[in-house]
This record gives sequence, structure tokens and C-alpha cells, in this order.
Amino acid sequence: SECDELEAINVYYAEGALAGETRYFSDDGVLYFNNEDYVEDPATCEKTELAYVPMAKTGTIYIPEGVEIIPMGTLGSFDNGETSYKASHDFDKVVIPYTVTTIQEQAFVSNSKLTEITFLDAPDGVVAADLTIGASAMASCTKLTTINFPARLKTFDAAILEGCTKITAINFSAGSADYLSQDGVVFSANMKKLIYFPCGRAATDENPDLGKYTIPEKVEIIGSNAFSGAMITEVTIGKDVTTIEPYAFSGVSDKDGKSLSGIPGYFKGKYCSKLEKINFADGNLPLSIGEGAFSGSAGELTEVTLPRNLTYLGKFAFMGRTKIKTVNIDLDPYYAAGTEIKYEESAFAWSTANLTPSVEVV
Repeated sequence: SECDELEAINVYYAEGALAGETRYFSDDGVLYFNNEDYVEDPATCEKTELAYVPMAKTGTIYIPEGVEIIPMGTLGSFDNGETSYKASHDFDKVVIPYTVTTIQEQAFVSNSKLTEITFLDAPDGVVAADLTIGASAMASCTKLTTINFPARLKTFDAAILEGCTKITAINFSAGSADYLSQDGVVFSANMKKLIYFPCGRAATDENPDLGKYTIPEKVEIIGSNAFSGAMITEVTIGKDVTTIEPYAFSGVSDKDGKSLSGIPGYFKGKYCSKLEKINFADGNLPLSIGEGAFSGSAGELTEVTLPRNLTYLGKFAFMGRTKIKTVNIDLDPYYAAGTEIKYEESAFAWSTANLTPSVEVV
């Protein structure tokens, strides 16, 4: 609705109402809904979802214990899709209880005032159910800077935080079987894959090194969209990296969410547009750089030296109207794989790159 001055919704208790007839209730001016399959005693608030948060409600939203579902759009901005009217909620913090098991896609989308989301742990002796968070659930929350996810979150994807341009750190609670965070960066629990780099981290006058990042040792895979929208100017690819997945430093897609070659599923973010320098540490394992890995993300890069352990360079890998003029390939006569580099003919599409030396085109 367009009730952007509404501050509270209160549902009064109707004496004599039969068990099973209660569908809505309110808590601190926020409306909740009991699903059709709720238990016979509605006082337990099981199988309950958030229904509506008044647009003008300020401060912190404390979702009550017992609520399980946060539906799409309930904590995000409002866009009626028909007129130019758009509005964002006035609250700036949300506290989520351990009973919430589902945060649907776009639940917080485009909330321009949200600064903090807190997930509460279960009381001692209580085992909380797993948590799932849908695609783009917190997308474009442009004031969100830090978020601490609970260990019970089972699936994390970079697309959850697409467009959160101020995010500087993502943390996971100790005990997660699936993820860990190191210095605010998200990895798989075994540190084999880098999943998400906070796109709000950037160099400052006080700390210019914040604009540089070195992939830690042990990391073997840089995931798709992991650096999408990142503001770093320099990255060093660690010696243990063997795979840079498609669009790892990019997010190029067409309107249907597919790549230029029609492969779906990688293309949820934006360019890593500040990147000026790419370093490759000496590695001994074959390295594959996937489709569009740095596409559009090396606008200030004038020269790149591909490492001796590179075996494959995918199509559109450095595509874009970049300033790259020279691509050096570090061939080592004692490293056999370095003489068998294969790259797609369109790897440097739209650039003015000259390959030195020549390589096999496949």
C-alpha cells in the first residue's frame, strides 16, 4: 500500500474466539499471520509468518520468538510497479529469533535505511532448525555494513547481498559446518573455496591497503560472482588456486540472467570496476580461468601477465572496453603445462590486447 505514514497495526483479542479461528495477531505494532497448518493451540505461534511492517515504524523490529517465515518483500521497500511511487521502511535494525527457518527471496530488498540485522542464538539445550535464505533476500540494502550469520544457515550465495554497496564484513558464527569467515570474507568450511568478498571494502586515506587483497593459501576455487561489485584496486591470486569460476570478478548478464554464451546461473552482480592490477602467485597446479572471469572489471588495467601454470582461458575472460594493450604469458621451459595454454578466441573481446607470445587458439 501507499500508507507511508502508518506507524503501527494492532490486533485486539476477541474474547470467546475459538481455537483455530485466530489468523492474525500483532506484536509491537507489527502484523503476523498464522498459516493454515498451524498447531491447534495458536498461542504457541508455531507455523507463523511476518505479514506486514508499517512503513513509518522506526527503531528496531524485534520479531517474536515462534515466527518461522519472513516472506518476500515484508522488510524491504515498496514499489507498486504501476506508478512512480516508491518507499522504504523507516526502521533501521531487525532482530531475528532462532525460530525463523525461512527468509524468502527479496525479503529485505532495497531497504535503504537498514543498517543492522541480528540473528539470535537458541537458548541452551534447544536445537534450532536449519535456516534458508532466498535469492537476493538482502539485495540493494545500501546502508547495511556488517552482518553476522548464524551457524545454522545452510546455503549462502553472493546473490543474497547483491548491490549492498556498503558491506565491509560478513561473519559466520563458530560451529558452522558449511561456511567460515576470515577477516569478513566468506569461504567454504574447509577454506577450499572463496565464496564472497564484501563489496563495500575499499581503500581509505587512513588505510590504503584495504583496496588490496591476497587470496589466502589453501583456497583452490574463486567462486562465481565472489568479487562482483568489489571496490578493490589490486588482487593477488594465491598459489593454490586452480579454478577461477565464470564471472568471479564480474556479474555481466542479459535481461534473462544468462551469460553471453547462454549459460545461466552466474550473473547476479556488477563489475569489479576499480581493479587496476592482477597478480598471480607462483603455483604448481594447472590453473583454469573461466568464462567472463574478469569481464568488465579491468577498466584501468593496461597490462596483464598470465601465470606459467595457466592451462585454459575462457571466452570473454577479459572482455570489455579495457585499457589492456599487452598480455604477457610467463612461459617456463621447465613447466610443461605452460607451453600448452588454450584460450578462447573471444577471451579479450572488445579490448586492444596483443598476445606475447602467441598461444594456441581453440
